[in-house]
Amino acid sequence: MARSGLIAEGIRIYMNARNRLAALLAAGSLVMALAAVTSAGPPTYSLSVDKSANPANVPVAGTSVVYTIAVAATGTGFFGTVNVDDGMAGCTLAGPTGDTDTDANLDPGETWSYTCTVTGVVPDTANTATVIACHNSSGACNQATQDATASDTFTVGTGPDITEPPASEPPASEPPASEPPASEPPASEPPASEPPASEPPASAPPASVNPSADVADDVDATMPSSDTAIGGGAAKPADRSWMLVVALGMLLASIVVVSPSRTAREERE
Repeated sequence: MARSGLIAEGIRIYMNARNRLAALLAAGSLVMALAAVTSAGPPTYSLSVDKSANPANVPVAGTSVVYTIAVAATGTGFFGTVNVDDGMAGCTLAGPTGDTDTDANLDPGETWSYTCTVTGVVPDTANTATVIACHNSSGACNQATQDATASDTFTVGTGPDITEPPASEPPASEPPASEPPASEPPASEPPASEPPASEPPASAPPASVNPSADVADDVDATMPSSDTAIGGGAAKPADRSWMLVVALGMLLASIVVVSPSRTAREERE
């Protein structure tokens, strides 16, 4: 009996614990469901507008200016219709750009940009861009709780644009290094004319060993000098070959003359 009572008591404790755990789990689920319902409340609709110009400052005479209007959804709801109005004359808006998911809705986190170019903008020109956006895409913003509007004004200043760095001037090009003039080949000098080789003087004929040489010398002494041309001409170089011929001729003549006389003398004796 005591043993069965203990078992029954254990079962009762287990059941109570299981019921408490189930109750805790149910309570947690209820809290999470309430939090989900709270966080999934109605979306909010708000936007921001930022207008800028390039250049931000213009000269007194005026110049062309490109205006940009940036529209961003800052709430939790999207906009199906976005109407942008820029009252400046000559501003024809182009765009928008920035629809990242191409669903034609201005979603939270997206920024759409519109641009226009206006000529002849002078300093201190101010204009305001106004944006009206609606949650629906019918084109008519008729749901007050789901519409939003915002605007921004920009005034151009005077002088050069101080928001952009001045254009850097290209460095002055250095003149090309002058090349040294091409060296001209030296004028070829004519080869120095060598003096003509002096001819060796005519060698005098060797002294004759003929015994008639003495007679030739005597004849040469009695003959007029041939170094001077007859008639007083210019002197010519001496040529002694003829002297030898003359000497031989005279020698032969003396032999011929002497020989008959000697023969006759011998006959007389």
